[in-house]
Amino acid sequence: MIHDKRVVVLPAYNAARTLRRTIAEIPPGFIDRLILVDDDSSDRTVQVSRELGLRTIQHESNRGYGANQKTCYRAALEEGADVVIMLHPDAWYNAGVAYARLGDARGALASFRVALRLDPTNADGWVNLGLVHQTLAQYQQAVACYKPALRLRPEDPVAHRNLIIAYGLQGERGKALEALRRFRAIDPAGAEELRRSLGAAP
Repeated sequence: MIHDKRVVVLPAYNAARTLRRTIAEIPPGFIDRLILVDDDSSDRTVQVSRELGLRTIQHESNRGYGANQKTCYRAALEEGADVVIMLHPDAWYNAGVAYARLGDARGALASFRVALRLDPTNADGWVNLGLVHQTLAQYQQAVACYKPALRLRPEDPVAHRNLIIAYGLQGERGKALEALRRFRAIDPAGAEELRRSLGAAP
């Protein structure tokens, strides 16, 4: 099997505080090269990047986000990248989202698990991990992810919807209807729309 060379590029500006966490969320073995492009930060972004062993490119002046992206892609192509994944080192995006967008479920699962070990109070992380399990038809595992998401954020409509759908796909009709009733108390219109799409009784 031909292995696509995967290069992660990080357009950075004053990301010293969050860079280590962003890198820690990338599971080992899934990426061939990491490149950070610093847009003339005033903090320790460059030093932290070098301490982490990343290929570090530094703009001599602040050129803006668009120019930073161009430098990122040019550097990735110089490295012979087949696949380029852009991550924002200020933790706006989780590495797992990038893997999911690439259709790499294994990479997404590993990354979301690492992220949740670092911060188990991240409701979005639990929802995203549940979504990956759900796309893999692992409905029991998906349910086990949506529950902590709802404990952390009880009115999260995405977690409610996906929990109901996962119960339904698992054949747990009673639990799906009970979850639908809870969702109705939070979002009556959304619950009704979901009920119709699932063909559930009123």
